[in-house]
Amino acid sequence: MALVIIPTLVPLNYIGGKGAADGIYGLDQLSWANVGYKHTVRYWGHFISALAVVVYVCYTVCGELRAYTRIRQAYLIPSVQRHQTFAATILVTKIPKELLTVKALSNLYNKFPGGIRDIWINRDLRNLLEKIDERAEVIYKLERAETKFIQDALLNSSSEKRSIDNDDDHHHWRGNYLEHDQKRFSLSILREKTDQIDNYRKKLDRLNAEIEEMQKEAEQLPLVDSAFVQFNDHLAAHMACRSVVDYRPQTMLAECVGVSPQNIVWKSLTMSQLERQIRTILVTLVIAALIIGWTGPVALTGLISQISDMIAVIPWLDWLNHLPTGVLGFIQGYFPQILLAGVMSLVPVLLRFLANQQGLYTQPAIELSLQNYYFIFLFIQVFLTVSLSSGIATTIADFVQDIYTVPNVLATNLPKASNYFFSYLMLHAFSMGAAALIQAGNLFRWFVIAPFCDKTARQKAMRLIHLPTIQEGTFLPVYTNLACIGIIYAVIAPLILIFDVLVFIIFLAVYRHNMLRVTVFQADTSGLLYPRALMQLFTGIYVMELCLIGLFFLVRDSDGNIVCIGQASLMIFATLSTMLFHMKLRKIYKPLLKLLPLRVEEINQVEKKSENATRPDNHLKRYQSFRPDCMNAKKPIVWIPRDSSGISDHEIMETRKLSQELSISNEQALIDENGKITLTGLPPDFFNDSWQPFLVIPDRRGTQSLTTLACRSQCSERL
Repeated sequence: MALVIIPTLVPLNYIGGKGAADGIYGLDQLSWANVGYKHTVRYWGHFISALAVVVYVCYTVCGELRAYTRIRQAYLIPSVQRHQTFAATILVTKIPKELLTVKALSNLYNKFPGGIRDIWINRDLRNLLEKIDERAEVIYKLERAETKFIQDALLNSSSEKRSIDNDDDHHHWRGNYLEHDQKRFSLSILREKTDQIDNYRKKLDRLNAEIEEMQKEAEQLPLVDSAFVQFNDHLAAHMACRSVVDYRPQTMLAECVGVSPQNIVWKSLTMSQLERQIRTILVTLVIAALIIGWTGPVALTGLISQISDMIAVIPWLDWLNHLPTGVLGFIQGYFPQILLAGVMSLVPVLLRFLANQQGLYTQPAIELSLQNYYFIFLFIQVFLTVSLSSGIATTIADFVQDIYTVPNVLATNLPKASNYFFSYLMLHAFSMGAAALIQAGNLFRWFVIAPFCDKTARQKAMRLIHLPTIQEGTFLPVYTNLACIGIIYAVIAPLILIFDVLVFIIFLAVYRHNMLRVTVFQADTSGLLYPRALMQLFTGIYVMELCLIGLFFLVRDSDGNIVCIGQASLMIFATLSTMLFHMKLRKIYKPLLKLLPLRVEEINQVEKKSENATRPDNHLKRYQSFRPDCMNAKKPIVWIPRDSSGISDHEIMETRKLSQELSISNEQALIDENGKITLTGLPPDFFNDSWQPFLVIPDRRGTQSLTTLACRSQCSERL
């Protein structure tokens, strides 16, 4: 597209243009604003170019959806996913009470080909989940307190050149530590000094007993209105998702298919429908308020980018004219981008927190919701707010002089807002590309954050094991927004296409390797974010068409007459045609994006290639249960480092004296006299379910066995 648009529009904009006589300087002479009053017929070239952009983008999106659909269906073919039993499992919600039994659901779903393999009716496990989260927090505090005690005792022992060889010495150092380190004490109701370590041990022992008792009684907990239904045939699962099961509206809804148990948000299954709706409304309102609240700081960056025009309007800014040219250029060019990056850095964290509060059932659903929220935020703030603030800043002085020149001023100066995005695109390309290549974030976390935050052996091990992740919900919208900016300004300021192409070439070179070799995805969305990103490109098309309609109506000749009514009218027709095409495209491809069709013979060749590429080891071909991990969670092992003085051995003895049910170990971790912890292996409970509250490693294939193997391989290389 750039190879056609730039050679066509740049000469039309530059040759015989308004130039410096009308205040058009620099790159603005290559934009829409520079077309001369005597050459308004050239705007037909802009109209034809706009149609070419619309047709090209629509054709590309259609082709990408067609290719994506074939790959997606090949991925969903039963023979490719036969090793993944969750691929034949659906989540059914809003089940009436009379159908909330295994027998009733079996009778209902056995009508599908192949019949039912298993059914799991979900129960209200909210209290059990809260207890397990509380236990994980207690273990973290206990391990940190034990490690701090061992470190302080070793340092005191080293300073006095005395070793701890027996129980009396151990109690001496323990008592000495209790006297001088008041941080280890907490004031109880009776105002008695109690050892925090003993408190944590007792609390952990109590939680272990309570969790074990709740696990035994889990089958007697109240049922919730949802269940997992696993079919013997993959196609039956997809047929069930397409079928209307109950005669009542909004009942027996198949929410998802092919989602692994690791991607289920079990807490959300315990929420009522009313609670979930209230949460969604509140989250939407908070995000709307967030967008409004962020408008001020983002608009400020747009105003700074036009500081030279603001100086003429605001007298007290005149001192900026005395700055060196390079400094003023930096303030107007790159400083707004740096400020904008800082303002926007907290947004993904806030939006992810809000998206997690909606009560969505799966991690892929959360990522899809987050993708929508973040794209809306970026488009409104980064494009609309910045464009309006930058364009308005260039027109204030002219408005003050003559209010009747508003149309001409807008037509001339609004295209100048594109200059802001030249710097924005280049800063993103080089800063984000360089950061991704050198893994700046991981280096910062490893060499700066880790020495201050990792105080226990488990924290160090988890940082070693934890692979860098890509959070797709906040990753793709950034680039979708950049693509939309390029589409919008393709006709108004065609030079932006060069920057846009350069940006995506850099990102392609960077992430092509990183996504395969360096990072993993946080949630297994199976590529569902890509078609949504393609559909979001239509936002850029619509805004481009609306801007061109307005600009065509604002074009005046040397006599002040409107001369582009024909182009504006035809652009209105093009906008309506784009809307019809968009709706038709959604209607055609929406049923094919998530579910598998019955006729799949034509993609057998793709199936064979995908089968060879994705076939896992034999140990993955096993039965997968959709019971929450909390129902079978084992008791975690308290992990402390071993020391040469035997302090950790005494702590283990003290723990076992309190309760034989408490598991504690000092294997696979060492601590020297200076308090430095060295790992020699994995946490003792790593291969049990108990380590999962501390770390969840995303998996490309959604299977726990692959995750375990990846962790084992990663640890063997790093430890």
